[in-house]
Amino acid sequence: MFQREGLTLLPTQQPLNAAAATTTTTTTTVTPTPPKASFSETALQWIQRTKRRRFISGEINDPDAAAWAFFSRKETGISFVNAALHAKQQGAESVLTANEGTFSNNMHATAASNAFIFDQLPVIEIRGSCAATWTLLTLAARFVVDTRPSRFISAAAAAAAISANKHEKLPQVIFMDSTYEYSIAQLTNVVRSTLLKQQTHQSVEEEQLAHDLRECLSRIHLASLTESYEAVALLELFRTALAPSQFNHPTLVLWDGFLDTINNQPSRMDVVRQTSRLLRDCSVVFASASRLSRSQHDWDKYVTHRMKLDRNPSEEGHEYLASVHDGSIKIPFSVSLAGILS
Repeated sequence: MFQREGLTLLPTQQPLNAAAATTTTTTTTVTPTPPKASFSETALQWIQRTKRRRFISGEINDPDAAAWAFFSRKETGISFVNAALHAKQQGAESVLTANEGTFSNNMHATAASNAFIFDQLPVIEIRGSCAATWTLLTLAARFVVDTRPSRFISAAAAAAAISANKHEKLPQVIFMDSTYEYSIAQLTNVVRSTLLKQQTHQSVEEEQLAHDLRECLSRIHLASLTESYEAVALLELFRTALAPSQFNHPTLVLWDGFLDTINNQPSRMDVVRQTSRLLRDCSVVFASASRLSRSQHDWDKYVTHRMKLDRNPSEEGHEYLASVHDGSIKIPFSVSLAGILS
């Protein structure tokens, strides 16, 4: 037996009968080992990534840590969104935030299963014509309420921070709308109801509630879109404004009617390309709602979690039904002026 370059080579076997005219040769087949997943990052990206993991693993004692925990610990307050976040990530071929580096091009097949290794932020897609807007409004409300300063410091200190414009450095929500299916009154009701729900075990003064409501609403930025060129310009603006070196927290970007009003393929590709740059360069959790069914699209490869919302065929219980993880998980839910109830 011989050793050569790490492989074992067996000698040719001789027949037991000396008169035999034939010899038997053993052939060794070597299966190449696939390369390990790799990614590259700059020094700044490494600093951001380690800072982020520190926030995720530590205690939730400030708005920045609460923003990371909102998605990493699956505590959105919406049961079917939490179920989707717990499910194995789908799609997600090669998009990682700048904080996490980039997958090598030949790792598309394994990127989804390895995404959590690099702490990829979720890219959520909501399909269906039922309650999609309410889901996005509820996500926005829960995010700003969970990250409000008064949750961690005294009311007086929170008011002082806001008066000093420090709230601009707090976690923000960008709500992009192509459907015009919501009103400011709806959003205000959802945020106020979420505040009341989180403070049920405390004696909250009306003045403090009004202060928190103003503070939370000030961190939700609304943008109405009608044309694709408006979306491309806004996405580029957001990508510049949300440079990762400026913030210690993720930004929640919501888009109601994503790609629904863009009919021609070149314009769609422009929007998808610009959105992918935003995901690549910034710490962004992206959630979109789409009502129109469409064939396979380039955007699908960026989506990590999918859910479909329909009316509940059952005549009893909740009015709507969420299908998560290709329909293997079904969760009933209802909608009220307070948002999603599940």
